[in-house]
Amino acid sequence: MSATETLRPILASYLKEEDSLQAAFDQPTTDLFSLGLDSMGAFALLDDLVAAGIVVEFTELVENPTVEFLASRA
Repeated sequence: MSATETLRPILASYLKEEDSLQAAFDQPTTDLFSLGLDSMGAFALLDDLVAAGIVVEFTELVENPTVEFLASRA
């Protein structure tokens, strides 16, 4: 399974605004917070990432809140 295939269903739970999920993958350097991810969602996202075998620290996510960064860790 590719990083994109792994990340898309996980991020779908946190990017609920219309077209946000697609925008995150079309432009993988887009800030996920600008697409609707909030701080509470970020903590839950980290838990879901760990469950998928992707370990990212909260500070890393805040510094690099992009699909590109998350895919590099997958």
